[in-house]
Amino acid sequence: MELLTVLEKDAVKVSRETDRLYDLYQSEMIDKYGFKEKYRLLAERRDQLNDQIPKLQAEIDILKISQLSQETAIEEARNLYSHWPSLPFEEKRRTAEAIIEKIIIGDGEIDINLFYTPPPVKLGGSENQGSINSIYTPLNHDKKATQPQRRVAFLPFVHISLKSLIKKPYDFEPKTFGEHILKRRLFLNLTQAELAKLFNVGLTSIVNWENDHTEPELRYTPTLIEFLGYDPLSINPNSIGELLLAKRRQYGWNQQVAAEKLGVDRMTFLRWERGGMIRLPKYRKLAAVFLGVDEDIFDEKMKIGWSERCKR
Repeated sequence: MELLTVLEKDAVKVSRETDRLYDLYQSEMIDKYGFKEKYRLLAERRDQLNDQIPKLQAEIDILKISQLSQETAIEEARNLYSHWPSLPFEEKRRTAEAIIEKIIIGDGEIDINLFYTPPPVKLGGSENQGSINSIYTPLNHDKKATQPQRRVAFLPFVHISLKSLIKKPYDFEPKTFGEHILKRRLFLNLTQAELAKLFNVGLTSIVNWENDHTEPELRYTPTLIEFLGYDPLSINPNSIGELLLAKRRQYGWNQQVAAEKLGVDRMTFLRWERGGMIRLPKYRKLAAVFLGVDEDIFDEKMKIGWSERCKR
Protein backbone atom coordinates (compact mmCIF):
# COMPACT_ATOMS: atom_id res chain seq x y z
CA MET A 1 0.00 0.00 0.00
CA GLU A 2 2.80 2.45 0.91
CA LEU A 3 4.68 1.68 -2.33
CA LEU A 4 1.52 2.35 -4.34
CA THR A 5 1.08 5.72 -2.62
CA VAL A 6 4.72 6.66 -3.37
CA LEU A 7 4.35 5.71 -7.03
CA GLU A 8 1.08 7.65 -7.39
CA LYS A 9 2.72 10.76 -5.85
CA ASP A 10 5.67 10.27 -8.17
CA ALA A 11 3.29 10.15 -11.13
CA VAL A 12 1.69 13.45 -10.07
CA LYS A 13 5.15 14.98 -9.68
CA VAL A 14 6.24 13.82 -13.16
CA SER A 15 3.05 15.26 -14.64
CA ARG A 16 3.69 18.66 -12.98
CA GLU A 17 7.33 18.70 -14.08
CA THR A 18 6.26 17.92 -17.63
CA ASP A 19 3.79 20.84 -17.59
CA ARG A 20 6.42 23.18 -16.17
CA LEU A 21 8.96 22.06 -18.78
CA TYR A 22 6.46 22.78 -21.53
CA ASP A 23 5.80 26.27 -20.07
CA LEU A 24 9.54 26.99 -20.07
CA TYR A 25 9.77 25.90 -23.69
CA GLN A 26 6.78 28.04 -24.66
CA SER A 27 8.31 31.10 -22.97
CA GLU A 28 11.60 30.41 -24.82
CA MET A 29 13.47 30.02 -21.55
CA ILE A 30 14.81 26.67 -22.82
CA ASP A 31 15.77 25.75 -26.36
CA LYS A 32 14.34 22.81 -28.26
CA TYR A 33 17.43 20.64 -27.68
CA GLY A 34 17.27 21.10 -23.90
CA PHE A 35 13.49 20.53 -23.99
CA LYS A 36 13.87 17.33 -26.03
CA GLU A 37 16.39 15.75 -23.65
CA LYS A 38 14.52 16.64 -20.45
CA TYR A 39 11.16 15.62 -21.92
CA ARG A 40 12.59 12.24 -22.95
CA LEU A 41 13.64 11.51 -19.35
CA LEU A 42 10.26 12.57 -17.97
CA ALA A 43 8.40 10.52 -20.60
CA GLU A 44 10.40 7.39 -19.78
CA ARG A 45 9.63 7.82 -16.10
CA ARG A 46 5.95 8.42 -16.84
CA ASP A 47 5.74 5.24 -18.94
CA GLN A 48 7.42 3.23 -16.18
CA LEU A 49 4.91 4.52 -13.62
CA ASN A 50 1.96 3.85 -15.93
CA ASP A 51 3.15 0.24 -16.22
CA GLN A 52 4.00 -0.30 -12.54
CA ILE A 53 0.95 1.26 -10.86
CA PRO A 54 -1.76 -0.99 -12.46
CA LYS A 55 0.29 -4.13 -11.80
CA LEU A 56 0.88 -3.19 -8.17
CA GLN A 57 -2.79 -2.33 -7.74
CA ALA A 58 -3.76 -5.76 -9.11
CA GLU A 59 -1.40 -7.49 -6.68
CA ILE A 60 -2.87 -5.53 -3.76
CA ASP A 61 -6.39 -6.53 -4.83
CA ILE A 62 -5.38 -10.21 -4.89
CA LEU A 63 -3.81 -9.89 -1.44
CA LYS A 64 -6.96 -8.27 -0.06
CA ILE A 65 -9.09 -11.11 -1.42
CA SER A 66 -6.72 -13.73 -0.01
CA GLN A 67 -6.90 -12.13 3.45
CA LEU A 68 -10.62 -12.70 3.90
CA SER A 69 -11.42 -13.28 7.55
CA GLN A 70 -11.86 -16.81 8.84
CA GLU A 71 -15.49 -16.03 9.62
CA THR A 72 -16.13 -15.03 6.00
CA ALA A 73 -14.48 -18.18 4.67
CA ILE A 74 -16.51 -20.36 7.02
CA GLU A 75 -19.71 -18.56 6.02
CA GLU A 76 -18.94 -19.13 2.33
CA ALA A 77 -18.32 -22.82 3.01
CA ARG A 78 -21.56 -23.14 4.96
CA ASN A 79 -23.44 -21.37 2.19
CA LEU A 80 -22.10 -23.80 -0.41
CA TYR A 81 -22.79 -26.76 1.90
CA SER A 82 -26.39 -25.71 2.55
CA HIS A 83 -27.11 -25.17 -1.14
CA TRP A 84 -25.25 -28.27 -2.37
CA PRO A 85 -28.18 -30.76 -2.29
CA SER A 86 -30.33 -28.43 -4.43
CA LEU A 87 -27.64 -27.44 -6.95
CA PRO A 88 -28.00 -28.79 -10.50
CA PHE A 89 -25.52 -31.51 -11.44
CA GLU A 90 -23.69 -29.27 -13.94
CA GLU A 91 -23.13 -26.58 -11.32
CA LYS A 92 -21.81 -29.18 -8.88
CA ARG A 93 -19.44 -30.43 -11.57
CA ARG A 94 -18.19 -26.90 -12.40
CA THR A 95 -17.69 -26.14 -8.71
CA ALA A 96 -15.69 -29.34 -8.16
CA GLU A 97 -13.55 -28.69 -11.25
CA ALA A 98 -12.87 -25.14 -10.06
CA ILE A 99 -11.47 -26.09 -6.66
CA ILE A 100 -10.14 -29.64 -7.02
CA GLU A 101 -6.78 -30.29 -8.66
CA LYS A 102 -6.82 -34.08 -8.38
CA ILE A 103 -8.40 -36.96 -6.46
CA ILE A 104 -6.28 -39.93 -5.44
CA ILE A 105 -8.12 -43.10 -4.39
CA GLY A 106 -5.87 -45.43 -2.42
CA ASP A 107 -6.35 -48.58 -0.41
CA GLY A 108 -9.17 -47.63 1.93
CA GLU A 109 -8.40 -43.90 1.69
CA ILE A 110 -9.26 -40.99 -0.58
CA ASP A 111 -7.01 -37.92 -0.95
CA ILE A 112 -8.46 -34.71 -2.45
CA ASN A 113 -5.95 -32.02 -3.46
CA LEU A 114 -7.44 -28.53 -3.85
CA PHE A 115 -6.25 -25.78 -6.18
CA TYR A 116 -4.85 -22.78 -4.36
CA THR A 117 -3.79 -19.21 -5.10
CA PRO A 118 0.02 -19.11 -4.69
CA PRO A 119 1.89 -15.91 -3.73
CA PRO A 120 2.91 -13.72 -6.68
CA VAL A 121 6.25 -14.80 -8.18
CA LYS A 122 8.66 -12.64 -10.17
CA LEU A 123 9.14 -13.79 -13.74
CA GLY A 124 11.73 -12.06 -15.83
CA GLY A 125 13.97 -10.20 -13.45
CA SER A 126 12.85 -6.71 -12.35
CA GLU A 127 11.85 -6.24 -8.73
CA ASN A 128 8.54 -4.71 -9.70
CA GLN A 129 7.53 -7.24 -12.33
CA GLY A 130 5.64 -9.62 -9.99
CA SER A 131 1.92 -9.29 -10.65
CA ILE A 132 -1.25 -11.25 -11.12
CA ASN A 133 -0.24 -11.80 -14.73
CA SER A 134 3.04 -13.41 -13.68
CA ILE A 135 1.50 -15.95 -11.26
CA TYR A 136 2.44 -19.43 -12.37
CA THR A 137 3.04 -22.72 -10.58
CA PRO A 138 2.54 -26.32 -11.72
CA LEU A 139 -0.38 -26.56 -9.28
CA ASN A 140 -2.08 -23.49 -10.68
CA HIS A 141 -1.13 -23.34 -14.34
CA ASP A 142 -4.76 -22.73 -15.39
CA LYS A 143 -5.32 -20.22 -12.56
CA LYS A 144 -8.52 -22.09 -11.64
CA ALA A 145 -8.26 -21.15 -7.99
CA THR A 146 -8.28 -17.45 -8.91
CA GLN A 147 -11.44 -17.71 -11.01
CA PRO A 148 -14.58 -17.18 -8.89
CA GLN A 149 -17.21 -19.79 -9.74
CA ARG A 150 -20.46 -18.30 -8.43
CA ARG A 151 -20.48 -19.45 -4.79
CA VAL A 152 -16.82 -20.56 -4.72
CA ALA A 153 -14.59 -18.16 -2.79
CA PHE A 154 -10.90 -17.51 -3.55
CA LEU A 155 -8.71 -20.14 -1.93
CA PRO A 156 -5.80 -19.17 0.40
CA PHE A 157 -2.05 -19.09 -0.24
CA VAL A 158 -1.57 -22.63 1.01
CA HIS A 159 -1.82 -26.09 -0.52
CA ILE A 160 -4.73 -27.99 1.04
CA SER A 161 -5.10 -31.75 0.90
CA LEU A 162 -8.20 -33.40 2.33
CA LYS A 163 -7.92 -37.02 3.43
CA SER A 164 -10.74 -39.34 4.37
CA LEU A 165 -11.20 -43.04 4.88
CA ILE A 166 -13.40 -44.67 2.27
CA LYS A 167 -16.45 -46.11 3.97
CA LYS A 168 -16.68 -49.83 3.44
CA PRO A 169 -20.08 -51.21 2.44
CA TYR A 170 -20.05 -53.34 5.59
CA ASP A 171 -19.18 -50.44 7.94
CA PHE A 172 -22.47 -50.38 9.83
CA GLU A 173 -23.86 -51.78 13.05
CA PRO A 174 -26.38 -54.53 12.26
CA LYS A 175 -29.70 -54.11 14.03
CA THR A 176 -31.77 -56.86 12.46
CA PHE A 177 -31.24 -60.53 11.70
CA GLY A 178 -30.98 -59.79 7.98
CA GLU A 179 -28.40 -57.05 8.50
CA HIS A 180 -26.12 -59.50 10.35
CA ILE A 181 -26.17 -61.76 7.28
CA LEU A 182 -25.75 -58.84 4.86
CA LYS A 183 -22.78 -57.37 6.74
CA ARG A 184 -20.92 -60.68 6.89
CA ARG A 185 -21.54 -61.39 3.20
CA LEU A 186 -20.24 -57.95 2.20
CA PHE A 187 -17.22 -58.36 4.48
CA LEU A 188 -16.36 -61.67 2.79
CA ASN A 189 -17.04 -60.09 -0.63
CA LEU A 190 -19.53 -62.79 -1.56
CA THR A 191 -22.42 -62.43 -3.99
CA GLN A 192 -25.92 -63.44 -2.97
CA ALA A 193 -25.69 -66.32 -5.41
CA GLU A 194 -22.47 -67.56 -3.76
CA LEU A 195 -24.06 -67.32 -0.31
CA ALA A 196 -27.13 -69.23 -1.56
CA LYS A 197 -24.82 -72.01 -2.72
CA LEU A 198 -23.13 -72.06 0.68
CA PHE A 199 -26.47 -72.55 2.45
CA ASN A 200 -27.80 -74.79 -0.32
CA VAL A 201 -30.87 -72.59 -0.77
CA GLY A 202 -32.32 -70.56 -3.62
CA LEU A 203 -31.26 -66.97 -4.36
CA THR A 204 -34.72 -65.76 -3.31
CA SER A 205 -34.14 -67.11 0.21
CA ILE A 206 -30.97 -65.03 0.63
CA VAL A 207 -32.74 -61.91 -0.67
CA ASN A 208 -35.60 -62.46 1.77
CA TRP A 209 -33.24 -63.09 4.69
CA GLU A 210 -31.16 -59.97 4.06
CA ASN A 211 -34.25 -57.79 3.67
CA ASP A 212 -35.85 -59.28 6.82
CA HIS A 213 -38.81 -60.61 4.90
CA THR A 214 -38.19 -64.05 6.40
CA GLU A 215 -35.68 -65.66 8.80
CA PRO A 216 -33.64 -68.82 8.12
CA GLU A 217 -35.31 -72.02 9.20
CA LEU A 218 -33.92 -73.64 12.33
CA ARG A 219 -32.18 -76.35 10.30
CA TYR A 220 -29.93 -73.66 8.74
CA THR A 221 -28.88 -72.26 12.13
CA PRO A 222 -25.70 -74.38 12.51
CA THR A 223 -24.47 -73.21 9.08
CA LEU A 224 -25.50 -69.65 9.91
CA ILE A 225 -23.59 -69.65 13.20
CA GLU A 226 -20.51 -71.03 11.45
CA PHE A 227 -20.87 -68.36 8.74
CA LEU A 228 -21.32 -65.45 11.16
CA GLY A 229 -19.14 -66.74 13.98
CA TYR A 230 -21.99 -66.16 16.43
CA ASP A 231 -25.76 -66.48 16.77
CA PRO A 232 -27.57 -63.12 16.38
CA LEU A 233 -30.40 -64.39 18.61
CA SER A 234 -28.12 -65.67 21.38
CA ILE A 235 -25.26 -63.22 21.78
CA ASN A 236 -23.34 -63.63 25.06
CA PRO A 237 -25.77 -66.07 26.77
CA ASN A 238 -25.32 -66.15 30.53
CA SER A 239 -28.22 -67.76 32.40
CA ILE A 240 -28.99 -71.48 32.21
CA GLY A 241 -32.06 -70.77 30.07
CA GLU A 242 -30.06 -68.62 27.62
CA LEU A 243 -27.34 -71.27 27.44
CA LEU A 244 -29.89 -74.01 26.70
CA LEU A 245 -31.43 -71.90 23.92
CA ALA A 246 -28.01 -71.10 22.41
CA LYS A 247 -26.89 -74.75 22.50
CA ARG A 248 -30.17 -75.95 20.98
CA ARG A 249 -29.88 -73.46 18.12
CA GLN A 250 -26.24 -74.41 17.63
CA TYR A 251 -27.39 -77.96 16.83
CA GLY A 252 -30.39 -76.75 14.82
CA TRP A 253 -32.84 -78.54 17.12
CA ASN A 254 -36.33 -77.52 17.99
CA GLN A 255 -37.52 -77.80 21.61
CA GLN A 256 -39.05 -81.23 21.02
CA VAL A 257 -35.78 -82.71 19.74
CA ALA A 258 -33.77 -81.10 22.54
CA ALA A 259 -36.21 -82.45 25.15
CA GLU A 260 -35.90 -85.96 23.76
CA LYS A 261 -32.11 -85.76 23.85
CA LEU A 262 -32.30 -84.96 27.59
CA GLY A 263 -35.02 -87.52 28.31
CA VAL A 264 -37.77 -85.07 29.29
CA ASP A 265 -41.00 -83.86 27.71
CA ARG A 266 -41.17 -80.70 25.61
CA MET A 267 -42.98 -78.60 28.22
CA THR A 268 -40.33 -79.40 30.84
CA PHE A 269 -37.53 -78.33 28.52
CA LEU A 270 -39.50 -75.20 27.57
CA ARG A 271 -39.79 -74.33 31.27
CA TRP A 272 -36.03 -74.79 31.75
CA GLU A 273 -35.28 -72.64 28.70
CA ARG A 274 -37.44 -69.87 30.14
CA GLY A 275 -35.51 -69.86 33.40
CA GLY A 276 -37.33 -72.51 35.43
CA MET A 277 -35.52 -74.49 38.12
CA ILE A 278 -34.10 -77.93 37.22
CA ARG A 279 -34.88 -79.67 40.47
CA LEU A 280 -33.73 -83.25 40.05
CA PRO A 281 -29.92 -83.79 40.34
CA LYS A 282 -29.87 -86.29 37.48
CA TYR A 283 -31.38 -83.73 35.10
CA ARG A 284 -29.03 -81.00 36.31
CA LYS A 285 -26.15 -83.36 35.55
CA LEU A 286 -27.53 -84.15 32.07
CA ALA A 287 -28.06 -80.45 31.35
CA ALA A 288 -24.53 -79.58 32.54
CA VAL A 289 -23.04 -82.24 30.25
CA PHE A 290 -25.24 -81.02 27.38
CA LEU A 291 -23.95 -77.47 27.88
CA GLY A 292 -20.36 -78.55 28.54
CA VAL A 293 -20.39 -76.73 31.90
CA ASP A 294 -18.92 -77.94 35.20
CA GLU A 295 -21.67 -79.17 37.57
CA ASP A 296 -20.64 -76.78 40.37
CA ILE A 297 -20.74 -73.81 37.97
CA PHE A 298 -24.06 -75.06 36.62
CA ASP A 299 -25.54 -75.24 40.14
CA GLU A 300 -24.24 -71.74 40.96
CA LYS A 301 -25.78 -70.27 37.79
CA MET A 302 -29.03 -72.05 38.58
CA LYS A 303 -29.13 -70.55 42.08
CA ILE A 304 -28.36 -67.04 40.77
CA GLY A 305 -31.01 -67.32 38.12
CA TRP A 306 -33.63 -68.58 40.53
CA SER A 307 -32.78 -65.86 43.06
CA GLU A 308 -33.15 -63.13 40.46
CA ARG A 309 -36.42 -64.58 39.28
CA CYS A 310 -37.83 -64.62 42.82
CA LYS A 311 -36.99 -60.91 43.27
CA ARG A 312 -39.22 -59.88 40.36
